[in-house]
Amino acid sequence: MLRTSIVTVDGQWVQIINPVQPFNLPVVDLSELPVDHQQTIAVSIASEEAQRPFGIECDSLLRAFVLRLGEDNHIVLLTIHHAIVDEWSMGLLVREVATLYDAFSKGLPSPLPELAIQYADFAYWQHQWLQGDVLEKQYSYWKRWLDGDLPTLSLPADRPRPAVQTFRGTTASRLISSDLSQAVKRLGKQEGATFFMTLLAAFEVLLYRYSNQEDIIVGTPIAGRNWTEVEGLIGLFINTLVLRTDLSGDPSFAELLSRVREAALGAYAHQDMPFEELVRELQPQRNLNRSPLFQVTFDLQNAAKQTASQTIELPGLSWNSIPAESKTAKFDLSLQISEVSQGLIASLQYSTDLFNASTIQRMLCHFERLLEAVVADPHRPISALSMLTEPELHQLLIEFNDTEAPYPADACVHELFEQQVEKTPNQIAVTFDGRHLTFAQLNARANQLAHHLRSLGVGPDTRVPVCLERSLESAVGLLAILKAGGAYAPLDPELPRQRLAFLMEDLSAGIALSQRRLAHLLADTPANVICMTHRRMSSVLIWMARSSQATALKTLTAASAATTPPTSYTPPGPRACQRA
Repeated sequence: MLRTSIVTVDGQWVQIINPVQPFNLPVVDLSELPVDHQQTIAVSIASEEAQRPFGIECDSLLRAFVLRLGEDNHIVLLTIHHAIVDEWSMGLLVREVATLYDAFSKGLPSPLPELAIQYADFAYWQHQWLQGDVLEKQYSYWKRWLDGDLPTLSLPADRPRPAVQTFRGTTASRLISSDLSQAVKRLGKQEGATFFMTLLAAFEVLLYRYSNQEDIIVGTPIAGRNWTEVEGLIGLFINTLVLRTDLSGDPSFAELLSRVREAALGAYAHQDMPFEELVRELQPQRNLNRSPLFQVTFDLQNAAKQTASQTIELPGLSWNSIPAESKTAKFDLSLQISEVSQGLIASLQYSTDLFNASTIQRMLCHFERLLEAVVADPHRPISALSMLTEPELHQLLIEFNDTEAPYPADACVHELFEQQVEKTPNQIAVTFDGRHLTFAQLNARANQLAHHLRSLGVGPDTRVPVCLERSLESAVGLLAILKAGGAYAPLDPELPRQRLAFLMEDLSAGIALSQRRLAHLLADTPANVICMTHRRMSSVLIWMARSSQATALKTLTAASAATTPPTSYTPPGPRACQRA
């Protein structure tokens, strides 16, 4: 596979195995540079190499060269196209190179045994085997499991999704403690689920809480090495499974875990269907700015998958892996969990077209908090699982509610309003339905009505029901009641008349404020109802005096109430102000 190139023949991709030939391994000498500068240049070169594309039909899909940092310190930079290797293959490659290095440094021949089969042999066999009934069985399962309209996961992003996916991305990581990791493992065993299933279920809860979607699809890579004959082969065996989970009904985490287990076991039993063939058969709606079938992936890196990153000790040589920063993202989000001695490393690769670094760090914190919550109470509904960090809880419960502000404690509301009238008499105070009142106009009309209310007996300990729709008149009425020294009791015009009558009786109301079109709602009460209307920016007061025998209607205009609207009003003493 390391001598493979891929060419097109009659429109089909064909593997070409090139003959053995000397491999060029150039050396870039950085030893003369300062140590700090060496690291900067090395990272820059590695990043450029990772971004430099391969010509798919070139002679080699493998590039390598050496960065010399000192007499006994070197970096081997290896770049290989994903078409010929997978993660498992990298572990094999590291072990085999280490074995060859040890033998060649001692003048010994290669101790590696000849391979019984090559990758091309397996690919040919798989193509012949995955036909007829075998293929139909695989496809029937996936067609049934992925039936209907497939959901598109819509996570809240920091920026609009571009029209075409650019695959620009980066990765953020967070260490999860060993104690929490072990607790999650114990929970999985109690519920009959693997560590992978338990972590996946927690990740899906996170996606559900962020998106509020109950039908979630997540992709996950699998090794694809189900036969012992291929365990030692370098090549691309990896496949991608589509895991669809139903989170409807607000299940407990334990119940959700059983659903995830069912989905995972079914997918594993039908994992031989190549992902690209599945997409071709299902023909989902394609979009240039999204991946087909799913937009997020999940992967648990166990010890077998991490062989390439382990430290290797050889006579006269210590060898360890240096992680290279990735600047790409195949999907919106890709969560990779790696087991280490300190616990778990949660690495979230994300599209920088969609998300900010701060958003992803917050998402990783929420994932850790969800793990703590499910361990504490796996039978709690997933909607009730806490995922907020302590600083976020403090901000939500304390900081956002810290609204205290100094204000004159010895002044009533209407007095504060009058102070504002003096400062800005001609500025607009209230607007409704295209009509406006300035501070001076609102104050004058409120004073006028307050005088009238006082003449009707409104004062301290008087409750005045207000049955008004939202309007300029409602602002005038509420302010006037306060100026008169009373207290207002709002009534909802949508309430039944019997309920309104009960409230009026309970309030012992002798006077009420309303509007002409709503006055009939209070007809079953003995109260005097003052109807407020608007005519050419002047208040028209209609006093409806009711008795058990008959109803008298009298119109009181602004001119009859007061020749000129009063510009101020003095409430009847401190007690009235306090009461208001």
